[in-house]
Amino acid sequence: MKFNPNGQLVWGSFYGSSGREQMSNLLPIDDETFYLAGLTDSPKDITTPNSHQPNYSYLPDNGDYGQLFLAKFGRNDDLSTSDISTSTLKIYPNPTKDKVYIKGFIHQDSLIEVYNLVGQKVITQKAKSGLTQTIDVQFLPKGTYIIKATDINGKAFQDKLLIN
Repeated sequence: MKFNPNGQLVWGSFYGSSGREQMSNLLPIDDETFYLAGLTDSPKDITTPNSHQPNYSYLPDNGDYGQLFLAKFGRNDDLSTSDISTSTLKIYPNPTKDKVYIKGFIHQDSLIEVYNLVGQKVITQKAKSGLTQTIDVQFLPKGTYIIKATDINGKAFQDKLLIN
C-alpha cells in the first residue's frame, strides 16, 4: 500500500486466496515495486487483479506444500518516465543456462544486477558501450532470478530470469 502525505490511499494490493499461502521471500525493487515468492494451494487469484504481472509464475509442484510462485506487485497505473522503456529492451534467451543478453539502449555505466529470490545480489556489472550487454550466468544454480538494469539517472528496468 502507498499513502499520500494526507494519509489517503494512493494504491494497494492483497495477497491470499481460497487456499493456503505462504510467503517465502520478498525482493523490493524500488519504492513502489516488489517481487514476492512463496507457496500456494490456491488454484487462482492469489493477488489483486491487474496489480501483478499478468501471469504470476507457477513453478514446479512441491508435493505436499503446493505450487511455488513468483508474483510482481506494484502500482499498475504509473505513467511516470522513471523507468527505462521496456519496449526498447529485450532479455534473451530466457530461460538460459550460460549467458543472457540485454539488447536495446542502455546508457554506458548503467548498473546491471541479478538477484536470487532470497533478495541477495548475485551479479553486479556495469554496462559497456553498445546496444547489447552480455551477462555470464553459467555459475549460478538453476532457478528463478530477477534481473535489473538501472541507469545513472535512476531509471530502472527489471524482469524475471530463469536459469535451467
